[in-house]
Amino acid sequence: MSLTDRLYGIIFEPAKTLKIISEEKPVSQALIVFLVVIIFNAVVNQSIDSVVGNNNVHQLAAIQDFVWIFSLFAIIIAVVLLFVQAGLYSLLGDVIYSQQNGRGLLASLSFAHVPGVLGPALYYAGVLAGINWLGAILSLAVSIWVLILQVLAVRESLGLYTYQAVFIFLLPVLVMILLLVVILVVLFSVLPLTGINPF
Repeated sequence: MSLTDRLYGIIFEPAKTLKIISEEKPVSQALIVFLVVIIFNAVVNQSIDSVVGNNNVHQLAAIQDFVWIFSLFAIIIAVVLLFVQAGLYSLLGDVIYSQQNGRGLLASLSFAHVPGVLGPALYYAGVLAGINWLGAILSLAVSIWVLILQVLAVRESLGLYTYQAVFIFLLPVLVMILLLVVILVVLFSVLPLTGINPF
């Protein structure tokens, strides 16, 4: 499958395309695509900040030199999180369902972000047209689209049922929420004993 076929398929035949990607494992190509998406979004977001920040020209000029440094760090973090995400889902799939496909997951998750280029672009168009609310709604819709594609990537890469893929996808988030709740409960239980009023 060529790059053009993969990009077309992600939009119009996502399940079938992600299945093929997870089998062919074009990791290098997938990472390049992911980087292009992230860099494009960083540039568009910077343009949005410039338009929205027109009323704060002096403040914007003062931080302009640091914006691209922050963007570079954001890109690096996004790539690291992509590897962590693929590794974690592969590990969970192996532990829970005896299914693993780390390289396939990395490739398919990378391609799942392709529609993400539309989010900032649509929001930017809304800002320029003076209908920020519509841009925000369309950007949110694109984000949901990307999340659905990521679930499909997990399903097709690991050969799971949809409900199993959703469980694998949400499990890390649920664990983090549970840990946060436990920490807060312990914190608010201990603070009164120290004489500190949490409120």
